[in-house]
Amino acid sequence: MNDVGLASWVLVVFLFGFMCLSSYELGTYVTQIIFRLRSRHRRPSYEKWGVVSDLFRPVPIVWFTVSGVFFVFATLFFGLLAFVSTALLIEESSPTRDQLYQTLNFAMYALFMGLMVESERIKRITDKTSKLDDLRDVYHERFKVSELLSMYECLKAAPPLFWDEYSRLSDEEISEDTNRSYRVRANPYSNLQSGRYTRVIIVVAILTLLLTGVSAAIQLFA
Repeated sequence: MNDVGLASWVLVVFLFGFMCLSSYELGTYVTQIIFRLRSRHRRPSYEKWGVVSDLFRPVPIVWFTVSGVFFVFATLFFGLLAFVSTALLIEESSPTRDQLYQTLNFAMYALFMGLMVESERIKRITDKTSKLDDLRDVYHERFKVSELLSMYECLKAAPPLFWDEYSRLSDEEISEDTNRSYRVRANPYSNLQSGRYTRVIIVVAILTLLLTGVSAAIQLFA
């Protein structure tokens, strides 16, 4: 490894960090655009279940467009600076094709993570609205929106059998007492499931980032 100063390392890490951050945000933005275009016909359903602000970035369309342009230029700007800064860590006076390849790897990985994380977040919400919409009319007639939302949140931590069974109740079985019974039975699963999904995502993201960083560093300074 080349004998470089701490200041050079700090600068390179700083620039790569901002490049990855802007790439990640660009990935989430691209996911938002695709979802908005594909889900316009579902807007009434999202409004009914009160998830519009969760699904869509709650900003005016003008600011949404401006932020997209900003993320594109920020990614390009910090990507260029990060690429040029690699010359500080190698013997050559200017970066090489290998350094360009590794810089693009970091940017694409961050972009991919933004796409995947935002897509998974949206999918969890749209899966919920789809299951609620698929309930028979009798459920919507007997219970308020808040009650059905509450039932879904209570049962989602339990095995899928719980929701499948609940959604297939006969008309005579659908009542407030039945809802309370399902809540009691699903309660133990809620305690086990709480926070598990978030922890798994964080651990996988950190491990993947570390492995990618180590691999890139080995190739960059080999």
